[in-house]
Amino acid sequence: MHVLAVDVSKDTLQYFSPSISGRVDNTPEGVQKLFDLSKHIEGLILVCESTGVYSQYLMNFFNSNRIPAYYIPSDAFSNARKLLKRPKTDRQDARTIFDAAMVIPTRLIPFQTFDELIEQLRDLMRYRFAISHDTARLKVRLNALVAKYFPGLDFDFRATYTYFLRNYSIEEIVEMDYEEMVQIVSKISHSRIDPQQFVQKLKESSRGAMNLSPSPRNALKLTINLTIDNIQSHLKQIKIIDAEVDKIVKKIPQTLTSLPGIGSTTAAGIISEIGKIERFSSPAKLASYAGITWNSYESGKYKSEDNRMTKKGNKYLRYYIVHAARTVARFEPVFKSYYDKKYNESFNHNAGRAIVLSARKLVNVIYFMMINQKQYDPREIR
Repeated sequence: MHVLAVDVSKDTLQYFSPSISGRVDNTPEGVQKLFDLSKHIEGLILVCESTGVYSQYLMNFFNSNRIPAYYIPSDAFSNARKLLKRPKTDRQDARTIFDAAMVIPTRLIPFQTFDELIEQLRDLMRYRFAISHDTARLKVRLNALVAKYFPGLDFDFRATYTYFLRNYSIEEIVEMDYEEMVQIVSKISHSRIDPQQFVQKLKESSRGAMNLSPSPRNALKLTINLTIDNIQSHLKQIKIIDAEVDKIVKKIPQTLTSLPGIGSTTAAGIISEIGKIERFSSPAKLASYAGITWNSYESGKYKSEDNRMTKKGNKYLRYYIVHAARTVARFEPVFKSYYDKKYNESFNHNAGRAIVLSARKLVNVIYFMMINQKQYDPREIR
């Protein structure tokens, strides 16, 4: 194995191997020059530190020309530096990457093409979609169960509520020392809620529940606990998925996260379902694919406000774009103004109409950003 290590920055590629070293511009011409210099080396592999979009063209070019390309993970790189006794002030140049790759070759991650990354992202995001919706249904079910067990309790899925539901019966809460409960609530909630008010409310709900049904309801409590277990398990899975999704998104050239209100998870959902934006010749084609279009019913000056989205397209893409429209309308002034305008113009279904119209406007912006690989600029919104 002969390693060609490259330190990638926005403008330059600093490279090192035992036979060649130097610097070229991080441009298609510079990448071609580096390839021509190194292609004769037998058993060559390319190794870069994971640097996101700036290394994509380089690694894709070498990989497509049958020179295997690898990432060295940031944590593995840091550990190798310590093992090599390199001070933290050392510049992370190509020689350091080369030495790290030789010390920890088993930690190198093979480069994946755009299509491979999109396929992985789509699988993860569709599974996330499924368990997120399952979690929402379980929370509705949990609220119904709690309403039967604790009539009158304004329950929400927080650590304080779930702690008492899991660990104490109604009878035990009624008999429990007031001050002891206050201390427990203060500790669990980190004083984010009024502990005395919470304890008073919980005790009143417990006494009311006992008056309605004096006999123990162990089966109902068990069902509540099992439902909580299911919800918490789902939330742990979502957290694991989000961490993996964030890693993949960093390897894909994208600008959607420059739009206020769109984080890496939402961007991942949109990108994974769109794939290559070049498949769509216009924003209207993209909107149609997502099912964010309307059947038109007009007569003279009348236009129905009750027209529904066709919803005949990709349900996953539609979900993530509509979700993005909600958050963008909160954080981005141009979209907030547009949302407010559409809300005030409507006589029926104000919020729903304003959101779906904002989503259609967002499709135009997403298309423009992806097709041009441009950062978000509110001055270019029409």
